[in-house]
This record gives sequence, structure tokens and C-alpha cells, in this order.
Amino acid sequence: MTLLAKGQLARTGPPLSRGLPLVALRTLAGIYAALALGLCLVPAAGGMRNGAGSVVGNDFLTFYAASILVHAGDAIAVFDQPRFFALQDSISGLAQHFPWAYPPTFLLFVAPLSRLPYLIALTAWVGAGALGLGLLVRRLSGLALPLVLIAPPLIQNAADGQNGALTAALIAGGLLALADRRAWLAGFLFGLLIYKPQVFILAPVCLLAAREYRALLVLAATSAALVLLSFACFGADIWWKFLAHLPDHAAMILGNPVQSNRVPTVFAAVYKLTLSHRAAEIAQAMATLGAFALVFWVWRRAQGLFARALAFCIAMPLATPIMLEYDLAIWALPMAMLAAHLWRQGGDWRDWAALLPLAFLPSLIWITASGGFDPWAFVILAFVPYVIFATRRADGTLPQAA
Repeated sequence: MTLLAKGQLARTGPPLSRGLPLVALRTLAGIYAALALGLCLVPAAGGMRNGAGSVVGNDFLTFYAASILVHAGDAIAVFDQPRFFALQDSISGLAQHFPWAYPPTFLLFVAPLSRLPYLIALTAWVGAGALGLGLLVRRLSGLALPLVLIAPPLIQNAADGQNGALTAALIAGGLLALADRRAWLAGFLFGLLIYKPQVFILAPVCLLAAREYRALLVLAATSAALVLLSFACFGADIWWKFLAHLPDHAAMILGNPVQSNRVPTVFAAVYKLTLSHRAAEIAQAMATLGAFALVFWVWRRAQGLFARALAFCIAMPLATPIMLEYDLAIWALPMAMLAAHLWRQGGDWRDWAALLPLAFLPSLIWITASGGFDPWAFVILAFVPYVIFATRRADGTLPQAA
């Protein structure tokens, strides 16, 4: 049984008036999946260069190189950029460099990768993340798995070779565990998000609002255990290196026009408009508090999975100063839930208006990054009224047909 609402959704096909737009959306998603994956994950003419001119797998090169350093007993070298970049060059031969921007806990996740050849490891990384998230989204939405797997937010993460599918799978798994009244499992899955602090910060707020105190305790224990395990494996110095590296990494992203256009946050938008760090920090502080208030209100008021998932997804880029488009892979969840509902039962005009950006905004951010077009933080802010509408309607579920 799907969890779109309390009960079974009708399985009959829709009338043309709503079926044709959804078929067109599915077709466009399939075309984008073929183009993006073909360009980014397939070697163009042998070697390690893809059809887009970058290294096959893009950011995955960072994870693979970090895994090599972990097994060499030199994990701290991920923050020694000359050495780390030289290692990446030895793998790809393309002189394209990707810095390490994650806490040491994430090294525990990527450590096994270098036990496999690069292209096989990339296939396993992308495939496992997509399949894991796809199965969870299928369970929560009721869409057929092939349709879930071509969801543009999921495809965008795969094209980047990034960890957004893993992050999204942990969030979706936590939501499903809460719905199944398995608080300990939800807390464990949310606790694993400690490797992605800009996402993790929302989880305790959500669990506190939902009065899921057992899950909150398990979250705290899990995240603390991962941090302690990283201390045991890699030492304490690597944490100081990580904290010292954060301002430099943020400055590098904001100083690169293409990279900064991939950051759909209030901080990035205000900084580019004003060139003032102070103004950007004040605006981001307000956005972060607003995001916390939004998820707290939704998770306290609504029991429905759709409203809770939607609020988490929209609050993510509002709550943090730096986040790239691949972290929006979790948008595949509310997108799939909404698409399934519109296919089977139709919906309010606001549902239709929300579906297209939920599906394609991460891809549009990536496609337009080199063009300087960057209204994305304001587009995300425009979602807030829809989150409120979805929460007030039917206790946060997608309503049944009469």
C-alpha cells in the first residue's frame, strides 16, 4: 500500500486533460536522463573524459581519491590540496580538480570505493544510490520503479556523481520508518546524516516538532558514535583541518561564477546582489530561522507524509548558506508523490504549478549555471505558500477522491 494518504489510491488511468501533461513530463524526464547520463557518465572516446569534457563521474573523482588516501593511512591529506589534486590527476589524467568539502565522518562511507576499479566503483556508487532511493520513493509514492529512476532530481545527482541519492535515501527511509512507527530506525537513519551538516541540522528540529523523542535520542547517539568512530579511525587533527577549510571552500564556490550559480541559497543570492558578506549573513540568518520555523510548524501540525517530506525538501536550501543542486535529489520524493496523485485523482491548480519546478529545478540550476541566470533562491522561497497550503489540506496528506 502506498503512503500518499490513508488508504488505497485508485489505479484507473486519468482523462486526457490531466494524463497528457503527465505523459509529456515523463517523456521530457526520460530524454533528459538519456542525455545527462550519456554525457556525464560514459567515456567519450576511451580514457576518462566524458562527453561534456569533464572527468567521467565528475565529483565522484573526489570520493574515489579520498578512499585511496584512507586505505593508505593518510586520510588527512584530503585537506592538503596540492597532494589531493595530484592524486586526482594520477587517476584521471585530465588535470581537473575537485576539493574535499565533507566532515571526516563521510570518509567512513567512501572508504570501500577504491577497492574496485574506478568505472566499476562509479557504476556501483550511482546504481546503489539510485536503486536504494528509487525503491523507497516507489514505496512512498506508488509510482513504478522505472518512472522513479528517471526522476530528474535523481538523474541530476547521478550525472554529478554525487552523494545526494544517499542523503535522500536516508531522509526517505527515516520518513518511512516514522510512518511505520519504528522510531529507533528513523533516528538511526537521520543520525547517519551527520556527514552532511547542512541537511542534518533540520532532522532534530523535525523530530522535536513531531514529539518523536525516542528517535531524537537515537539520532543523537548515532551521530555521536559516527563522530567518535571517525576520531578513532583518522585522529583528531583531521577535524581541525576540516573546520579550518570551511571558509576557504565557501569562498572558492562564491568566487567561481559557474559554481556560485549552482548554489540555490539565500546567502549566495544576497551576496551576488550586494557583494556584502554582512548583508548575506543577515539574510541567511533570517532564512535559517524561517526554515526551522516552517518545518517545526509542519511537522507539529501534519501527520501526512507528503507535507512533511515537502517541508523538509523546501527548507533544506533555505536553512543553509552553501548547498549545490545535487543535494536536491530528495525532491524526487515529493515530486513522485505529487505526480502519482495527479495521475490517479487530479488535484488543485497549485499542485500542478508545484510539480514542474519540483521535477526540473535541480536540472535547470545545473544547465543554466554558466549563463549567469540565478533566481533560484527566490523560486524556492515561492514554494513556501504551497507548503502551507499542502499542510493545511487534509492533515498534510494528498486527499482522496470523493
